[in-house]
Amino acid sequence: MVELSIHPHGNHVIQAILVAFRSSEKPQDEDTPGVEKREQVTEFIFEACRSNSRMVGMHKHGCCVMQRCLEKGCKRQKYALADVIIDNLSCLIEYPYGNYLVQNVLKLKSAQKDEMIFSAIAKDFVRLS
Repeated sequence: MVELSIHPHGNHVIQAILVAFRSSEKPQDEDTPGVEKREQVTEFIFEACRSNSRMVGMHKHGCCVMQRCLEKGCKRQKYALADVIIDNLSCLIEYPYGNYLVQNVLKLKSAQKDEMIFSAIAKDFVRLS
């Protein structure tokens, strides 16, 4: 799964699965009916992204897969992935592709997740600016 996610062509296969079995259209969307079945089909992708968040998230193509996860997954999957991204925030935020993931977590419009990000950034705001 990780190899496919970072492969120039393979990542499109993973993204196509996420689109075909999507539970939402945008990061902030609520789950659509029948989410349980779609969640079962896509969980292996989310698990791989959570377990390998730095490798996948800091890669040009892997970042696209994780962004698609944050758009198309069910709320539970998106929030679990967001937690891993926030846990690795100090590493991801300074990386060209990881930075996009942080922006997509903000698009979830979760006050709790936003506060976690803002708290982490505030400690180093001047340098990050």
